[in-house]
Parts: sequence; structure tokens; C-alpha cells
Amino acid sequence: MARTFDWSRFRLGIHVRKTPPQVFRLLATAAGLAKWFPNEAVYRDRAGRTRRPTELAKSGDAYFKRFVYAGGVQGDGVVLSARRERLFKISFGENGEVCFRLKPKDRGTLVELIQDRIPTHPEARIESHLGCRTGWTFFLTNLKSVAEGGPDLRETDSKRARDTALVNM
Repeated sequence: MARTFDWSRFRLGIHVRKTPPQVFRLLATAAGLAKWFPNEAVYRDRAGRTRRPTELAKSGDAYFKRFVYAGGVQGDGVVLSARRERLFKISFGENGEVCFRLKPKDRGTLVELIQDRIPTHPEARIESHLGCRTGWTFFLTNLKSVAEGGPDLRETDSKRARDTALVNM
């Protein structure tokens, strides 16, 4: 029997040899996020006050991110849910929502990423589903590397970043 593919969501996972609280700080603080995902990150509370770089974001906070890639691609969104050490969920522009679930496992943390509410029109299947899935595969690998004391795998030279955008934003 043929199965249909669900273009509206995907799930990825990676094991990180750090505790859930340590991984949560890499997601829910601007300083933590900027170590492995965007080059610049800011969280703002509901009153618009910028949180300190090491201050935990809360549900309802706004976020801003900017990448070196392609001359400074940037985006913003809202923290939809921040459940300390267990779950961190954000809006992700026109690409839906991204949820990180953290589960203690084997002296570390299983990081499960679920992106859903992805548009399903033909262009979104490529740009949003396949593009984000490819991007998150790289960034989850970078999260693991950085968290475990390895190198930051992102390209930091803006010219080289433009030339290699499909792999390492």
C-alpha cells in the first residue's frame, strides 16, 4: 500500500552529551543561540525590553536573528512555549513553527526537533520543507559540536558564506 508524504511537517533528532538544562540554555538565551545558530540573536519580553544575553526567554517573547549568510539574512518571530529544560517552541516566519523537545537519555539529552505548519504548495515543499530540513540537519549537528566542546562549524567569512550557503549558512 502506498503511503502519502506529509509535506506539512518533519522530525529530526540528535543526542547531545550535555544535560537538558545545559541544552535548554543554548536554545533559550541569546548568547546560547548565537553560539550555534544565527550569528546574532536577541530576545525581547512582552514590554519590548531586550533581555540580557544570558537571560532565559519566556513564552510570548519576541526574537530576532541575523546570519552572515547571503549578506545578513534575518528573521524574527515569537517564543510560543518555553518550558524549562523540556521544550522550546518558536514561530518560524512563513515556514511554520519549530519545537525542540529535550529528553534526558544515556547521560545526555535527546534533542528532538519538530517543524510543522509548513505550507504545502509546490514552492514551499522545496523552500520550506526540504530547505529547512537540510538547514536544521546542519544546525543540529553544529549544536552538538558546540555543546560538546567541538568547533563551531558555521562559515563566518561573509564571502565564503555566500558561496557555501546551502551547507553552512
